[in-house]
Amino acid sequence: MAFATPFDALLRAFLYASVAAFALSVVLLAAVVVLRIRLAAREGRAKAIRARWRPLLARAALGEPVAAATVRGAEGEILLALWNEVRESVGGEFEASLDAFGRRVGLDRIATGLFAARGVRRRLLAINTLGRLGTAELFAPIETAARERDPVVSLAAARALLRLDAARALPRLLPLMLERADWSVARLVAMLRTTDLARLELVLAGAFPAAQGAALERLLLLAAVLPQDRTERWARRALRKSGDAAQLAAALRLVGDPHDAPIVRHYLRHPSWQVRVRAVTAMERVAAQEDLPRLVHALADREWWVRLRAARTLVRLPFMDRAQLARLGETVSDRFARDALRQAIAEERPA
Repeated sequence: MAFATPFDALLRAFLYASVAAFALSVVLLAAVVVLRIRLAAREGRAKAIRARWRPLLARAALGEPVAAATVRGAEGEILLALWNEVRESVGGEFEASLDAFGRRVGLDRIATGLFAARGVRRRLLAINTLGRLGTAELFAPIETAARERDPVVSLAAARALLRLDAARALPRLLPLMLERADWSVARLVAMLRTTDLARLELVLAGAFPAAQGAALERLLLLAAVLPQDRTERWARRALRKSGDAAQLAAALRLVGDPHDAPIVRHYLRHPSWQVRVRAVTAMERVAAQEDLPRLVHALADREWWVRLRAARTLVRLPFMDRAQLARLGETVSDRFARDALRQAIAEERPA
């Protein structure tokens, strides 16, 4: 030791660190192996559970008699997921049979117990199930979930409420639908299509007088669920009073009466290209022969989307045949207009 140097101490430290690193690697490798084994075992159990219940669900969907089956403790969550998958995929006439089977084996009770779980996946599974199998007593707790900040959970809860009791849910949910920008309008429209449209019209009509700003825009977008002749009065009001481009674009989606052609023509030259796109699209529903020059002018718009929609509108007009479109293509001098028209003819009226 008399000849020890600082380098020897450094070498020993390096040796100890290497041994520690090796030991840690062995521990991590063992942990990974254990996790993989546990995952494989879990997947194997899930596969076995699905194999047991899938034939029973298929027979239940077809209305065939199914012997009483007991849900074992570990099967509940996997069976809930499988039942929801099957119900989503078959739908229609099989839904009632699957719902009856779900209640018979106690899926509603399992979902109720899972409703308070912490994990988002488990909560979604419970909420989706209760929306189909739940009772009126669960309306209040699911409504509370619909007001949570998490957009995924809250939107799923809103959907469940509409399934549970749409008449009760619609007036309570509409303010949330108008306030929450994190709720996709497309998802909301899909949800509202399954409701009683007459009742929905009454709820929307009650909200229109006070709606303004972003809420009015979303209200106009949601109104697209209703038949066009039931929403045109709201569109006219917005087109006459609003100066907001997003609101105008949303209102133009609802216009379909040829008597509204003058107001649509007015917006063909709006400064916002989003409004011009919607105005050109609305012309497909309201245009007359006299509007051809306006649509030809829109073919040369500086915005590509406006040119494309103008071309498609021209091609879809009932009073324009292929020969007229071909002649129009020859007379248009603007290169962008010709290209847009040729593309629309190729897509909409292939030879």
